[in-house]
Amino acid sequence: MPDEEYLNESLRKIVKGAGIAFIGTGIGMFFAYLGMMIVARFLGPTDLGLISLASAIATIASTVVMIGMPEGVVRYVSFYRGRNDQGRIKGVIVSAFKVVLPLGIIASILLFLFADLISMRAFHDTNLTPILRIFSFSVPFFVLSYIFMYALGGFQEMKRMVYVRDLFQNSTRLFLLVVLLIPGYGVYGAAFAYTFAIIRNTFCSFLLSKQNIFGFSKGIKQIAMKKELFPFSLPSALCWYRGSGNGLDR
Repeated sequence: MPDEEYLNESLRKIVKGAGIAFIGTGIGMFFAYLGMMIVARFLGPTDLGLISLASAIATIASTVVMIGMPEGVVRYVSFYRGRNDQGRIKGVIVSAFKVVLPLGIIASILLFLFADLISMRAFHDTNLTPILRIFSFSVPFFVLSYIFMYALGGFQEMKRMVYVRDLFQNSTRLFLLVVLLIPGYGVYGAAFAYTFAIIRNTFCSFLLSKQNIFGFSKGIKQIAMKKELFPFSLPSALCWYRGSGNGLDR
């Protein structure tokens, strides 16, 4: 029966996607922990703490300015994809970009300008200031990569989503940590490795999602979706804020 065939096909996609996500997440976590071990080995616990703290602050700033938009993107892209409503699919993605990119740029500038104040008033450590300023450049790229990544999730491109979320960024960061720490570039080299890995990951996520996001949309007029995105995305963001822990590792 057609319904049974559709159900079986959906179950196969779910199982395959779960398997890809499990393997990709495991490999990504291995790269991430290996990178932390390398930082600890070459720089010691104090500089590892600075890197972890700056990364957590930049990640939290990025997540705040995304205001739950990635969750809204994956929800509405998949919903309108099922209805083959390409105008609204394009509108969801474009509307999300128009919201999060300006907020990400503003957050990046504020984090750079107030890095000294945050370091002194909140953490009483002036050594954090230059590290935090380096990480501040990653914020707009971080939010863009998440929109690309969750759009891929809406198109059910789990393999590409895992590449973006778990493999590209962590493997790039691991490679750069080895390249920069062995010659002795120290904590600034590690900060650059973390930041550049995020920037590179944004371009990789764009290239992987370009066909899905932009290939179908040529000649299609977008339908603005901000009114639909905000009521769904804002509660998701508030749930994250209430349930977040002390820090985040990218």
